[in-house]
Parts: sequence; structure tokens; C-alpha cells
Amino acid sequence: RLIGRDRPALAFSLLQGVAVALLTALAVPAGFSWVTGNAPMFVFGCAAVWFGMIGSVRELVKEKPIWRREFLAGGSMPAYLASKVAVLGVLAAIQAVTLTVVVWWTLGLPAGGPFGHPFVTVFVTAWLGVLSGTALGLLISAAAESADRAMSLVPYLLITQLVLCGVLFQLGAIGFVSWLMPARWTVSGLGGIAGLSAAALHQTSGLYPRSAAGLAGTWLALLLLTGAGLAATIWRLRRQGLGWSVGRG
Repeated sequence: RLIGRDRPALAFSLLQGVAVALLTALAVPAGFSWVTGNAPMFVFGCAAVWFGMIGSVRELVKEKPIWRREFLAGGSMPAYLASKVAVLGVLAAIQAVTLTVVVWWTLGLPAGGPFGHPFVTVFVTAWLGVLSGTALGLLISAAAESADRAMSLVPYLLITQLVLCGVLFQLGAIGFVSWLMPARWTVSGLGGIAGLSAAALHQTSGLYPRSAAGLAGTWLALLLLTGAGLAATIWRLRRQGLGWSVGRG
């Protein structure tokens, strides 16, 4: 209900996928081919993580006084966090499906790819990317002292995702660092669906899985990162709650 009352913010959130897809379609040069053009999948993968982060980074910190009262009154912390994840997960699905639909209408979808129709695989990959960004945003929100502080951290994390996802630079010996980046797995999954080749594009090796097992592996990695982010958020909220006492901040 609270989200629904702020209709401009809700509309902005739901239309993010449409805006990114349209802007990318306008920028793509004539004669574009999914097999050789890695830029759109890079944009979509990073944008998916950004959607999740920006939509969740203020959710917990802005309600800290409310949650403090609820916690001291015996409120369930897992239930509180689950309510956030459930609503944000639905919004993430809408963002992912609008992104996929507009890409389908403007650029078309890759011809092949594992697991049947590319619409399904692109949607699932984008959705998991948004969810992983959501988990990261919730962790930031739980750790930040204020909403402004939480928002100030988002650009740094986004730059980290861009630099360490393995697309802009060949990471070489530090390639394992990219495994912790949700954007790496989202871009990897989307690029694999498009049939990209990391070797041909001179990017970090192993980026784009071409098989069903490889795509399932990227989905599993995104789910693990999402679970790790939520587990860290629970730990932070629990530690925060244990430090509270009646009459003290």
C-alpha cells in the first residue's frame, strides 16, 4: 500500500526496463547482430543489477525507527525481511518482463540459445539479476546510518560492477573477483543466450556459456549471491536489534 501511494515513484521504477531497452535500441547501429554485438547485453545485465539496487537501497534504513519499535515488541525479523523481498521480487519480475518485451519488439531476440525460446531465458536471467541487485541493496540499507548515506554508496558499487564484471577489461589472474559481482553473471548469462564469444571479443575467458548447463550455472550463481546478500542482511539486522534496548538508539 505504501508503494502504491507514491505513484510517480512506482511508475518510474516500473518503467526503468522500458527506458533502458528503448534507449539502447536507439543507440544500436544499423546491421546489428547479437552474435558480434556485446554492448546491448552488457547494458541490460548491468542495468538489471542497478534496478534492484536502486529500488531496495532505502527500504530498510528509512524504516529503522519503525522496525526498532517492532523488534523490541517481539516482531519477527525474518518475516519483516521476507515481506520486503516478496514485494520487491514482484516489482523485479515486472521490470525484467518489460525489458524483455521491449527488446523483443525493437531489436528482436537472439535466434538460438539453450532452454528453448530466448524470451524465457532472457527474462529469467534479467529477473535473477534484478533480485541479486535487490539483495545487495537491502544489505547496504541495513548497514547504512541514513538513507542519504545508503544512496551515496550506490555509485561506487555500480562502478565496481562495471569494472570487475570482466567485459570492459580482461581480468586475468584476478578473474575470480568477478565471481562476486552480480553483473558478471547477469551479463554472462545474457551473452551466452546471444551466442557471444569471449575469445573473439577479447574479454575475460569463460564469460559466455553456450550450453544449457552453463546457463543453469549462471542462474545458480545469481541465486547464491542473492541468498548470501539476504543472509548478510539478516545477520546485520539481528546484530542491530541485539544492540537496541528500550529508550536507547
